[in-house]
Amino acid sequence: MSLVRVLIVSIVLWMIGALVFSIASMLPFIQKTQNGASLILAVLLIPLAIIGSRFYYHGGKKVHGVLLGLFMLSVSILMDALITVPMFILPSGGSYYSFFIDLGFWSVGMVYVGAVACCYQFYWIKR
Repeated sequence: MSLVRVLIVSIVLWMIGALVFSIASMLPFIQKTQNGASLILAVLLIPLAIIGSRFYYHGGKKVHGVLLGLFMLSVSILMDALITVPMFILPSGGSYYSFFIDLGFWSVGMVYVGAVACCYQFYWIKR
């Protein structure tokens, strides 16, 4: 696994995902639903994860998609713990606990890992 390459891809995808989630959570029709922003993020994360994992695999790297997806998810979790929670969740009255036990958070994470794993299958079957 190319650590630098996967870190770059993971951080870029996390930044895009955080932006998408922030914008989605500000939309009036999304604010009325409990996990609306998470649903929008999950849907948009599928093509983003596929593009990101294709960028990673384009260099000829061969790492199983589930392992790559779990590593990318771990980087996102670390970024959320270091940036998202202290800057946005804590000031609005939330906590690390409430953020990390949220079903929407883990559902998005599973979609993320699944999209990367599927991209691995398609990318290496074509080769």
